[in-house]
Amino acid sequence: MARTAAKPPYRERTDAQKILANWAKTRGLLRKREYSMAIVRAAISVELAANLVIRNEYGRAGEKSTDEIDRLLVAANGMRGKFQRHILKIFKSTPQRAEVAGLNRLCVEINDHRNSVVHSGLFKKKEEAREVLEKAYSVISTMVPWYEVGFSLKRVPETFNSPSQRTGASARR
Repeated sequence: MARTAAKPPYRERTDAQKILANWAKTRGLLRKREYSMAIVRAAISVELAANLVIRNEYGRAGEKSTDEIDRLLVAANGMRGKFQRHILKIFKSTPQRAEVAGLNRLCVEINDHRNSVVHSGLFKKKEEAREVLEKAYSVISTMVPWYEVGFSLKRVPETFNSPSQRTGASARR
């Protein structure tokens, strides 16, 4: 069956489209009780939001070329580097300075959880995942709308089914 409106290949998507795709995956992992991986995907979503901010700010009025911005993003090496090396400096003398500093604190916490999964192999619990995803939601839903009018991120579900709560055919298996 042919698809009528195929999504563009991932590499060709905008930062906002990549954020939405990764956030949808994050929420799906949470529903599947893959708490550790949901945290990793949430951190990816936040890093993509940081990319969007940096691209927009440095791309204004041709301040830096696309290639130069891409090199800066790679050199920043992760969410923490992007915030500390670029975003905090960009907003240093703006009315959003305090708000961005608060978002940076959330990013440090998100990144610490992510690193404990990917570098130490820790398994995270539902409560930890919910906390990290709420922080990621706050960061993304605050920053991205500054640049993408109408951007809307689905909230972290209040509840999600555990295997004992399922009904219907899947519960009988």
